[in-house]
Amino acid sequence: MNRLLVNIYSLVPENLKQKIGQSQALKDLRKMLLYTPKGFKIAKVLVNHRYGEHHVNFNFVASIKIASKAKELGIENTLLRNSFELINKFKTNRNDLTVLDVGSNFGYLACVWADSIASAGKVFAFEPNKNLFQTIKKTIESNAKFSENFQVFNLAVGSKKGSVNLYASAFSSNIETMSAAVETYAVEMVTLDDFLEEEKMKNIDLIKIDVDGIELDILKGASKILKEDHPIVIVETNNDQNIVSFLRTLDYDIYDMKLGLFEDENDLPLNIFCVPKSLEKYAL
Repeated sequence: MNRLLVNIYSLVPENLKQKIGQSQALKDLRKMLLYTPKGFKIAKVLVNHRYGEHHVNFNFVASIKIASKAKELGIENTLLRNSFELINKFKTNRNDLTVLDVGSNFGYLACVWADSIASAGKVFAFEPNKNLFQTIKKTIESNAKFSENFQVFNLAVGSKKGSVNLYASAFSSNIETMSAAVETYAVEMVTLDDFLEEEKMKNIDLIKIDVDGIELDILKGASKILKEDHPIVIVETNNDQNIVSFLRTLDYDIYDMKLGLFEDENDLPLNIFCVPKSLEKYAL
């Protein structure tokens, strides 16, 4: 599946990639190389990386650009390394964790966790963009070892159940605005609390949320999980201080991208890493 394009793309210097990406004159060439009339071209690559003590090795299906990056460098490596550092500190020597990946995109983070801290546990990914959802399914089908511990759901997640309009670009979803939308369609929305109760899922260890602006709604829809299971939470802030305030009301400590304790006078980092004080006391 387009492996030659991945190899060619990986050989192009980064500064040249940027110039090509910004050039209007080369717009048609980009479309020809990276897209089909129905969406983005996909490729399957072998990911073989080490994150501290965790060595991951899996087939990964994504767009040409993302597949190339995943193969060569990995994706969101700081977030992953921080997640492993927190897991190693507060849930030591575990590979049976239950992980929720909300806003999974192409599912790279979910794959890494499914091949490490949840290899004997479960990873549940939520991705409302139907094209990204189908691509994650292809990744799962390409890895026999993911057949039992990795599931993806074509659902939006929020603070209430219902149906919402999704304004989808090629690589992301936004349920609030038409900005950069390629197509619009309705998708079912669930809350994490209701969904996990219906599916009889318990003992959530880690939640990652990255959904372009409704992170607080998702957290509110997971209040029961946060209060009862006390999971570690990784959330993109989108510069919303209310996320910090909400998690503090549930007795969480908030850490920045360097895993230093977040101070309110500092600018909000891209992602925050949130640990329940009950876990910290247990670790001590």
